[in-house]
Amino acid sequence: MNQHMKKVIAVLAFSMVLGSTTAFAEVQQAVPISQTVASQQMKISVNGILLSGLGYQVSGKEAMIPLRDVAGALGMTVLWNTKKQAAEVTKDQLWTLVKLGEDRYTVNKMSISLGAAPVMSNGKVYVPASFVSKVLHQELSTDKQTIIIGKEASDVQQQVQAHGVITAINSKDAYTSIQINGYGPNGLVLNIGPDTVLKNKDGKVIALSDLKLGQGVDVMHSMATTLSLPPQSAAYDIKVTSEVSSDLIGTSGTIEEVVSLEDQSVKIVVKGNGLTELSPKEVALVISKDTVITDQSGKTVEASKLVKGTEVLSFYSQILTRSLPPMGQALKIVVMPANN
Repeated sequence: MNQHMKKVIAVLAFSMVLGSTTAFAEVQQAVPISQTVASQQMKISVNGILLSGLGYQVSGKEAMIPLRDVAGALGMTVLWNTKKQAAEVTKDQLWTLVKLGEDRYTVNKMSISLGAAPVMSNGKVYVPASFVSKVLHQELSTDKQTIIIGKEASDVQQQVQAHGVITAINSKDAYTSIQINGYGPNGLVLNIGPDTVLKNKDGKVIALSDLKLGQGVDVMHSMATTLSLPPQSAAYDIKVTSEVSSDLIGTSGTIEEVVSLEDQSVKIVVKGNGLTELSPKEVALVISKDTVITDQSGKTVEASKLVKGTEVLSFYSQILTRSLPPMGQALKIVVMPANN
């Protein structure tokens, strides 16, 4: 082999090594912002220290954070399993498994959903920001474009008051909660922990099982909320302000039709989403003098405000006709703000 050919081979070999190094650097580089989806970079602070890795938030969705950067800053170990496309996070008694493409996060042999699956971007695994509070059990808050995790988030916690009506109760897993003032992405989810105080109208301490769909509540909760839809916050104090009969079901939606009946009562047709497994998405409800009609804060609203196009939370008995849509007696109607 002549000297010229040796030089050519050497140059090609060097180019291949250089190209490989560059490719590796690109894989390791944290560039979470997608080139195809409009998103916003989010700074991340853990225990008062700003991380070099960034999070990102696509409009209308929960912010995503780099798993290894955040878990490592919290003193946790992250092991990646290429075959399973999953990351194992451990520290002391805490263990969780995060698998790409699956909105199922394992927490000490239990699985929970966060509303979004982990994704891989530029060689890094990103998980929803609520992973910090729901899975890693760390304090979480936001300040403009910064996600604050750990002691600093705990230090800035402040209590705020909210009023509303219970639209969902989750008591089936280790993370109990209620949702007020909305269905699905609307309203507010209040996480109930061992220190949350639940009271009835008389101030007597009650259990989670005493809370019912349709009850009005006053709530003291953390000023910090997650970036999810609906947002979530830690509840400190929940007091029932208005009672309802047991076994109510409900439908959240828009009044599609208003009909005057012969007995001078009014029938409305509400179409939207059922609040329970037994609740129809569309229901006809008779409004009588016994129907409680309020706004979101519990103030009385005149029946004349129930017009076509109004957003409402409707609550009624499980006893419905077999017609289409099924019809029943409205026991409580909550008129929602126009911009809800």
